[in-house]
Amino acid sequence: MAVLSEKRSEVIQFFTQRLAAWQEDPAAIGLSSGQLAELVEMTSTASGRYQAALAARQFSKDRTLEYHESADTLRAFGAALIATIKAYAETTGDVGVFAQASIPEPADPSPSAAPAVPTNITLCMRAQGAIEIAWQGSLAGGTFYEVQRSMDDGDNWSTVASIPARETLDETVPQGTARVYYRIRGVKGPAGAGSPDRAPRYSHWTPPMVVFMGKPVQPESARAAA
Repeated sequence: MAVLSEKRSEVIQFFTQRLAAWQEDPAAIGLSSGQLAELVEMTSTASGRYQAALAARQFSKDRTLEYHESADTLRAFGAALIATIKAYAETTGDVGVFAQASIPEPADPSPSAAPAVPTNITLCMRAQGAIEIAWQGSLAGGTFYEVQRSMDDGDNWSTVASIPARETLDETVPQGTARVYYRIRGVKGPAGAGSPDRAPRYSHWTPPMVVFMGKPVQPESARAAA
């Protein structure tokens, strides 16, 4: 049976407990005073370094806890700021906010679903008869928007824009046009690999909205009711 343990701390404890007795009469146990003096020095050095290691270990644990607390506080505060940035991008409809902040645009929560119908459409006539068209809707999942125009009271439609954005400018209205109708729908490309649905998905068209050239914008529903 081994006298000394394999554990370093128990080796230090073993000699610390026996030093006093061994120093009383080294010759009685076959040792010299020089050997005892060397043993005392080694035991003291090992004990001191063991205590320093324990203190360093506790210091490291304390600093690690402080680091974890600081990082967790940063995470919570930073997450709130990111939520604010996302809310601002959604409110303003400016997808460029995500690139400006160097954070990813939110993923489409339902990639297989058809896009929602655009909302809050506004039409504004600029100089020389150009029509500015804006709306609200998500760009997630590769959604883009088709904008169509009719100049014969909705009997025929032509596409004037197909873009991954929420606004466009129609500068091609012929001079002398009395009124122009616009409608918009969302479009998603085919579903991802492995999906059984490989066809594009479309929202419904928005109700036509009309611009009386030189007069206020009037929704189609209001025009029909007039």
